[in-house]
Amino acid sequence: MIHVIYMAAGNSRRFGSNKLLYLYEGKPLYRHGLELLLKLKQEMGEKLTVTVVTQYAEILEEVQDIFERCGMAGMQAVFCEESRLGASYTIRAGIEAVISQDPVSGQPKERQSMIGEKDYLMFMVADQPHLSLDSVRKLIRAAVSREQSAFSGPLAEECSRWETLSLRCGSTPGNPCMFRADLIPELMSLTGDQGGRKVLKRHYCQYVDILDERELEDVDEMLQVTENLGEK
Repeated sequence: MIHVIYMAAGNSRRFGSNKLLYLYEGKPLYRHGLELLLKLKQEMGEKLTVTVVTQYAEILEEVQDIFERCGMAGMQAVFCEESRLGASYTIRAGIEAVISQDPVSGQPKERQSMIGEKDYLMFMVADQPHLSLDSVRKLIRAAVSREQSAFSGPLAEECSRWETLSLRCGSTPGNPCMFRADLIPELMSLTGDQGGRKVLKRHYCQYVDILDERELEDVDEMLQVTENLGEK
């Protein structure tokens, strides 16, 4: 099972406030990734859960309304005021929410944790509007094929080492990233503005290559490029 934690909680130095509500190509920025996840959820059903973490009441209400109208179990939105203190708080809130919710019924569980040892956590950020559904599918297929690998010999040994996965374009890695469930304690130990890539760098990572570098760009990066062009 894949548990997606959608991080719709960050601040922005350029926007100075909630960039996630900024209208980008006709819709709030965070909706691009959310709509991608809704399509993925329709395809994967009970094999995928979606948890949205946000520090913004407006986004929380909108997402809860969208999930209610969709009527699919295994989707939830949680509020994390501490996200303003750094990414680690968003990561921790997302994991705690996944642990405390039954992935099929969507109802709170009395005991932790229904996360299986072969499950993966996927962290996806909400300011990456050009990320494609095909690239996310490709990343998930790589994780699933690793667990179902029929390889033997050196190749099987190499596959068994992959504890994390990440998209990459050329030599540039980017989000989303995936982590095997046994790395949850390390993710939970992150502090301040430390992100999941700090954990990823400690472990064997399978990079999944894509061709379009725009998919990995966030809005801050796109604004920087625009400003640089304007200065020329």
